Order: sequence, then structure tokens, then C-alpha cells
Amino acid sequence: MRRLFLSLALMLVAGSAAAQQPLRLMLGYPPGGSTDVVARILQPRLSAELGVPVIVESKVGANGTIGVDAVAKAAPDGNTLLLITSSPLVVVPHVQKTPYDTLRDLTHITLVGQTPEALGVHPSSTATNLQQFLDRAKREDIRLASSGTGGLPHLAIEMLKSTAGGRVIHVPYKGAGPAIIDAIGGHVDGVMMDLAALLPHFKSGKLRPLVVTTSQRDPFVPDVPSAREAGLGAFEAVNWMGVYGPPRMPPAVVERLHQTLLKIVAEPETAEKLRNAALQPVTSPSPAEFSRFVASEYARWGKVAREAGLRAE
Repeated sequence: MRRLFLSLALMLVAGSAAAQQPLRLMLGYPPGGSTDVVARILQPRLSAELGVPVIVESKVGANGTIGVDAVAKAAPDGNTLLLITSSPLVVVPHVQKTPYDTLRDLTHITLVGQTPEALGVHPSSTATNLQQFLDRAKREDIRLASSGTGGLPHLAIEMLKSTAGGRVIHVPYKGAGPAIIDAIGGHVDGVMMDLAALLPHFKSGKLRPLVVTTSQRDPFVPDVPSAREAGLGAFEAVNWMGVYGPPRMPPAVVERLHQTLLKIVAEPETAEKLRNAALQPVTSPSPAEFSRFVASEYARWGKVAREAGLRAE
């Protein structure tokens, strides 16, 4: 009897330890960026709702693809999730080879936020609106910086070139920080970047916003024209952030995570924190709907990459 009691006690302890296994929230970019900010917002609420510790980890490199690949190869037990922007999933695979298939090698759970691209110039620039900027590009070379080759800002520049024409030269940097610093220093003619990264510099007056790449004005910069207002028609480039897991996760686990994230993002305090990071809170009605959205974005940006002459090596 005593031996049976000890065996049951050990089983209960083991079960309790398994239940407390931490959830690893993987990022593809270094600390300090927008994904890190959002991860720190979600971390305590996820831990409280799921009843387990949540550890934020960064797997950095190769345009975010190292972090994506780490989750694509993780065990499908719900203990490893990915929080990342759209670029490594729907843009980079069309520009360079990746070790994963975006549509096959991840479980898509939900969107959590989005931010448009924006074009900013040095305040001393003679261009006070987008048309003046593009008129100059018809007369001379214009150097427009982005955070790197293959990211969404890069393809937004390619869309701008194909839509408006002109002599726009893409200048890739190794990250948003160096690109913005050179734009502030006047070493390039402008910078195309996520609004979340540019907003502090617009507010400080270190950069002048010319356009946001959406069909409607963005509430974070209500005085800045949308792409449609600026004469670019249906031009739209919005960077979004979502949560994913490894492939073949149990449906019940996926549904629980989906419902938990929807609850957290809808909370007024969480939504306010996301907005303070210049991200509009947005979620997917279901994991299936999120998968359809990712597939449509994958096809859309693949078309842009092909038309721009970009090819995976």
C-alpha cells in the first residue's frame, strides 16, 4: 500500500511539473524592436491566462528567418510559439531561399497588430509632399533607404517605383536603426519604413512624413496623406504581426491559444499599450481565417517581387 501511495505521489508531481513547462515565445529580431515590444506586452497576460511561465527568446539573423525556422522545427505541443512580422513569411521567401514553407510548415493562430509603411524625408528637403518628391525623381536619382533587401519596406519601394515611375534607387541597410539614422543625417533622400519605427522621429521633427501606405489616413498621423490621397491609387503596404506555432499542433491547443490571444488583445489595457507602440490591435476571427489571410498576402507579395525582378537565389 505504501509503495502504491508513493507511486501515485510521484505521478502527481511529474504531472504538475509537466503542466508548469514554460511557453517559449520566439522572436526573429533582436530585443528593442517592435516584435520585442509586443512580446513584452503579451508576456504577462499570456502567463496569467495559461497558468505557465512565458519566456521570450530571440533567434536573430537572416531577415528573421532563423527564428521562423526554429519554431517550424519545434515540437507541436503548444510550448513553443512564434511572434513575428510579415516580412520573413510573405516577402523574404520570394527574394531568397528559406528552410521553411510559410504555408505548410507553421500553424497560423492569429493576427495581433498591424502598422503601415511610411515615407519620411529630412526636414530640410525641398519636397513637402509626395508629388514634389516624385517630380524630383523624374529629373534626378533619388536614394530611398529601407531596413534591408527582401523586407516589406523594400517591396514597398519597388511598388512605389512601378506605380509612380521615376529614378528611385533602393538603398538597403542592415536594420531599421541605421537606415533611419542616415535619413536623419541627410545621407539619403528619404526612408521607407514601418510607421511604428518612424513615428517618434515624425513627432520630434527629425523627419518629415510625406505619405502612409494605406487607402485611408492612419490615426497615429492623421495629418499625413494616405497613398490614395497622394495619387497612388490602390497602393497599400501594411506590415502585420501574428502568432504561429509548429505544424501539426492539436486543434484543441490551437483553439485555446487563439481564444486566449483574442481575449488579451481585446482588453483595453493591452490595446492601449499596442497603440502606444504605434500598432493597431487586430485579430483573426479564426485560425483558418488567419491562414487564408497569410496565403493571400503570400501570393500578393510574390507578384510584387516577380514584377520587380527579385528572385530567390
